[in-house]
Amino acid sequence: MKNCLNARAVCIAFALFALLANPVSAKPTKAIERGMTKEQVTAIYGRPLTSSFNETTETWQYEKSRGGLLDSRLVQITIRFDTDGKVASYDEKIKTPEPQISPSSSSSASTVYNMGYGRSARCLSPEAFDILYNKVKKASFDSGKLDLIEVASLGGYFSCSQCAKLLSAFSFTDGKMKALRFVAPHVTDLQNAADIYSQFTFATDRDKAAEVIKNARR
Repeated sequence: MKNCLNARAVCIAFALFALLANPVSAKPTKAIERGMTKEQVTAIYGRPLTSSFNETTETWQYEKSRGGLLDSRLVQITIRFDTDGKVASYDEKIKTPEPQISPSSSSSASTVYNMGYGRSARCLSPEAFDILYNKVKKASFDSGKLDLIEVASLGGYFSCSQCAKLLSAFSFTDGKMKALRFVAPHVTDLQNAADIYSQFTFATDRDKAAEVIKNARR
């Protein structure tokens, strides 16, 4: 019995050593290359954690783990696309832990602590929102508008007035409701939800919008 236990311990130790000596990396086998489309990047990394826009570029960010059990580290990946939607640059850097900040210590009026988020949520700045809204407004079809809003909602937060303005980019209730489902979990000032409800003409649609917002907070 003692010999069996010793043999089992040796096997476990050997297996653990093999695992630590051959760390598994989360890095994909296919590298991101200049000129790739957004669809190709999404196929490799999936949807971005956050996205942002300016007049000439669109930036996607991801967080991936690198290394093995003994040297695991979090890497922040930044991918920038040019005006044609092609990869213009790719950058990786090790992410250092951010200090914990009490919600009461924030001096910014645009920062709201919401128990549903579990952290401070800052809505888009007026400049960043205007860029997003103009892109949504210029999209030819509702599907394109919804794609932009979905990506922006992955890491962005909105005020009720910003949400209402995004909904105004859609001519029909169906499009407004679909857009609301993306944005609702990321609204920071629900006390101003009347701004959102004003985008719906009929009371029944306003009730549906209220239900979407309620379900998003669960």
